[in-house]
Amino acid sequence: MPPPPSASHSHASPYSTPSMVRYTNKEEGEGNNASRHACAACRHLKKKCNKDCVLAPYFPTKKIKQYFVVHKVFGYNIMTKMLSNLVEQERNEAVESFQWEAMMWQQDPVHGPLGAYKKVCDMNRVLLTQQAIQSFEAVDMITLH
Repeated sequence: MPPPPSASHSHASPYSTPSMVRYTNKEEGEGNNASRHACAACRHLKKKCNKDCVLAPYFPTKKIKQYFVVHKVFGYNIMTKMLSNLVEQERNEAVESFQWEAMMWQQDPVHGPLGAYKKVCDMNRVLLTQQAIQSFEAVDMITLH
C-alpha cells in the first residue's frame, strides 16, 4: 500500500516564504551558527540582506510596520546613504530621528515636524509667561510685607 499523498509529497504552505533570505548574525551575540530573516527593508525590496546591511540592526523583520512608515517619508536610498555616512555610534540616533519625523508627518501631513516644533515653542512660551507672572507675584508679596 502506497503512503498517503501528504507523506510522499512535501507541499509548502501558501503562507511560507521559501525564498526568504537568511544570514549569520554575529553582531547581536547570538553565536556563530545563529541566523535571522532578512531585515524589513531588504524583505520589502525582495533583495538579499547581506551581513553588512546598514538597515538590518534597526529594522529587523518584526519591525516591518515601522520601516514602512519611515520608508514612506525617506525612502530606502536616502536612509542607506545617510546612515552609511555616519559612524556606527551615531546611527541609532539618526534612525530614531527618522522614526520621529516620519511619525510627525503621519500625524500632521500638512505641517509635519514643523507643526510639532511650533506646538512645543507655544507651550514653552506659555510656561515662561506663567513663570514670569509667578515670580512677579512672589516679589510683589515680599515687598508688601
